[in-house]
Amino acid sequence: FFKKKKKTNFLLHALWPLSPMATLKLTPFEEGELQMDLPTFSDSDEDEDEQLRQRMAKPPETPEQRRERFQFRLNQALENLPHHLEKKRNVAEQQDKLFRQLRDEAPDTLPRLDCTALSYEEFQQQYVQASRPVMLTGVVEAGKWAAGHKWRTIEDFSQHYAELELKVTELVAVHGFGKPLPVRLPLQHYWEYASTTQVDSPLYCFERDLTGERACLRADYAPPSFFTDDLLDMSAGARACLPDHKYFICGGARTGSNLHVDPVFTCAWNTVLAGHKKWVLFPPGSSAAYKELIGAPTQTDKNQPPAYWFLDTYQRLRADPHNAAGMIECVQAPGETIFVPSGWWHVVLNLDFTLAITQNLIPPASMPALWDHIAEWPDFALWLAKSARAHRPDVLQLCPAMSQFLRTHDDGVLLDDSAPPFAGRA
Repeated sequence: FFKKKKKTNFLLHALWPLSPMATLKLTPFEEGELQMDLPTFSDSDEDEDEQLRQRMAKPPETPEQRRERFQFRLNQALENLPHHLEKKRNVAEQQDKLFRQLRDEAPDTLPRLDCTALSYEEFQQQYVQASRPVMLTGVVEAGKWAAGHKWRTIEDFSQHYAELELKVTELVAVHGFGKPLPVRLPLQHYWEYASTTQVDSPLYCFERDLTGERACLRADYAPPSFFTDDLLDMSAGARACLPDHKYFICGGARTGSNLHVDPVFTCAWNTVLAGHKKWVLFPPGSSAAYKELIGAPTQTDKNQPPAYWFLDTYQRLRADPHNAAGMIECVQAPGETIFVPSGWWHVVLNLDFTLAITQNLIPPASMPALWDHIAEWPDFALWLAKSARAHRPDVLQLCPAMSQFLRTHDDGVLLDDSAPPFAGRA
């Protein structure tokens, strides 16, 4: 089937069953169809040399052709994501009034702290171990981040990274197997889209692959000193619990994240370099009544625009502050870093075009407060305790409950460091 060099037309639904080794190049062909270069297997070096000469002889792409190619890619993605095309509530027409309320009229109830005011040990004790969210200032300056000037505005960022391709969404394999297919656009193209779209929930760039051509972004910052120790880095097996944990984020007004709790017992830090984010946080809680009170999304509305939560649940909670479930809210400005402890619910709405970096982790100091919850997954808890004994015995001393769990549940089976049990979500 693959021996002859040829081009074949496939409907979109036929793309995903191909071998993951196939490199696909999709271009417009006929209406409703795509043209796909099939992989070929060569019987000689001459065939490979001829293929290379043909590729090199192809004229370079003009800027207009490049724009058309990415516009086609964006349109194809949106056709498969109808919730990113909806304007059911015309949020764009309401956003000036809503954003003025969120930015200027709402109270800012999250404590702020100069990152140089506490030692590492004091921060771990007073915020991580105590499970207290806080907004840190001075992180960018203390770390001497290049992002502090290169990411200061979208214009500054574009001077360096306008052509950098970033993931704006991904398409799930329609046949139910294989990895989702990332859809990437150059920053400049995404910026133009985000600045002009009027939909209620625009596409949001959430790039987790910071390798290859995107490794330059990681070179522009370093994790704040308070968040350099992560239990998930103690072994390859531990890291496999959450391999994707560092993200570059950018998005226009009305993008954001629906109310959620971060996965696998992790906390998070998030630094904004440009733009403003509205955060609302709630203490940990998992009862059905609590989740209904704070407006946690269900399976049927998990893809609803983040702005809807602020139009509905937020207004109800603001109107009845005595029944607001311990709500904390703030606006995060450029250069500020928020710390969200494990288990805390949070919802985020971008008030303008934002550039940010974020990371999930499990600091050792969080173990005493987390252990009872982790122990609800006994297989994972035992694996984690064995891993700590092998790689981080200091954590057993820090968390006596983990040490006690290990003494009473140790089955004598050697640690399989390559296969952590599935932990579910915190």
